[in-house]
Amino acid sequence: MRPGPRFALPSVLLAVLLLASCGDSAEIVAPPPPPPAPTPVQAVSGLSAEDLLNTGGAADIRISFTLSSTTDIGTLRVFIVEAAQAAAFDTEAAQGTSAGRFQEIAPQGATLFLDGGTLTAAGNAVAEGTAYQLFILSVNDGTNRADALSSGSPSIALAKTDLVLTLVDNLAAGTGPVAVGPDGMIYVADSGPVPNLLGTVIHRFDAAGNSEIFADDPALTSPLGGAFDSNGLLHWASLTNSSVLRIAADGSISTFATEGILAPLGIAFDASDTLFVANCGDGSVQKVAPDGTSSQLVINALLNCPNGIVVGPDDNIYVSNFNDGNIARVTRGGSVSLFATVPGASNGKIDYRDGLFYVAGRGAHRIYTVDMSGTVSAIAGSGSQGFADGTATSASMSLPNGIAFNGDGSRLYFTQGRTTSGLNNTPTQVRYISFEAP
Repeated sequence: MRPGPRFALPSVLLAVLLLASCGDSAEIVAPPPPPPAPTPVQAVSGLSAEDLLNTGGAADIRISFTLSSTTDIGTLRVFIVEAAQAAAFDTEAAQGTSAGRFQEIAPQGATLFLDGGTLTAAGNAVAEGTAYQLFILSVNDGTNRADALSSGSPSIALAKTDLVLTLVDNLAAGTGPVAVGPDGMIYVADSGPVPNLLGTVIHRFDAAGNSEIFADDPALTSPLGGAFDSNGLLHWASLTNSSVLRIAADGSISTFATEGILAPLGIAFDASDTLFVANCGDGSVQKVAPDGTSSQLVINALLNCPNGIVVGPDDNIYVSNFNDGNIARVTRGGSVSLFATVPGASNGKIDYRDGLFYVAGRGAHRIYTVDMSGTVSAIAGSGSQGFADGTATSASMSLPNGIAFNGDGSRLYFTQGRTTSGLNNTPTQVRYISFEAP
C-alpha cells in the first residue's frame, strides 16, 4: 500500500506552533536604559560688566558676579563674546574655545578687571565701539560633573570717557585737603574727625596709591589747607593753631606766618609766591609776602567761612565758602563781589585749570566747573551720596572736600568721607576724575 500524500506546514504556522509549545518560558528582554546625564556644577549668577578705564582693551572691563557654591569646580573661564554672536554661544562653544581666548580666574564670587591681553572668544582684540557680552564657564574639577555656563551679561560697548575712580579706599583720616607736588606725589591731610578736627598727619601717595606718612607734628593740628610754592616747598594751614607752616622735603616743619591768621581753611600762591589765606575765623583774606610779612587784604560778609582759595587767570582771588554755596571774587585792591553760586549750600576747595574753576560741591555730592563768566556746570557725581566708581556722571560721592589737579591735568584728585552718616568725615577716600584727553 502506497503512503498517502505529505502536506508541508506553512512556515508562519510552524513558528506559531513552536512558540506555543514553549509556553511562558521565553520573554523578550528590553535593552538597559542609558546612564543619567552628569549633574552640572554651579553656574555663576548676576554677571555684569562695566567699562571703567580708558586703555581701549580688555583691561577696561570690570566684571562682578556671585557664585553660591564652589563644590567640584576647578576653575572659572571668562569669555568676551561679540554681542552679534552671543545668542549662539553655548556650553559646547565655550568648551571648544582655544586657550588665550578666555581668562581663567579662581572659583569664587568677585569684582575684578580683566587682563589687558584677553582676546574675544572668536580670537579678536577687544576694540572700542564694538558691543560685547561676557560669559563665565564653571569648569568641573575632574569629578563626574558637567560644566555650567552662565547667562550672558548685559551688552557693553567700550568708549573713552571721563571716569571717577578710587585711589585709596579707606584711609584712617578726616577728609582734609589734597595737594599735588611737582614730583607728582599726592599729599593728603588728616583733619581729624568732626567736630574737634584734631588731626596732625599729612599722608603722601604715589599715583598707584602707595602711601607713607610725610609729616606728623602737633603744629599741624587741624591741617585744612595746603599748597606748594614755586620752589616746591609745601605749606599747610593749621586751623587750631591759626598759623601757616612750611614743610621741607624731609618732613621737618617751621612756622611761616601767624599774624592775621585766624582759623585758616585754605591757602594759595600766586606766580610771585605771595600767599593768600582764607580765614574762616573772621571771613577775611590775608596776604602774606614771601618773607612772611602779613597784611589783611579784605574782610567782608560775602566771605562766609571761606574754605577754598585760588588765584585766577585774571590775577583776582577766588574764594569758595564753606557756610554757603557762593564763590566770591576778590580783586587785588580788596573789592569783593559774588562770582557764582554752586548748588548744595556748602563748598569744599577750589582749583583752576585751562579756563575753568573746579569746585568741590560738598553739599551736593558733586564736582562742578565754573567758567570765567560765572556759569556753573556739574561735571562729576550723580548727586547721590555714596562711594561707587563709574562714569563721571554716574559715580556717587560723599561730601567731597579737597581738590587738586596733577601736573598734566589728566587727573583731578579729591577727598571725601567714606561714610554716608550725617557730616561724618572719617574715614577718608582719595579719589580722582580721570579725564579723557580731547
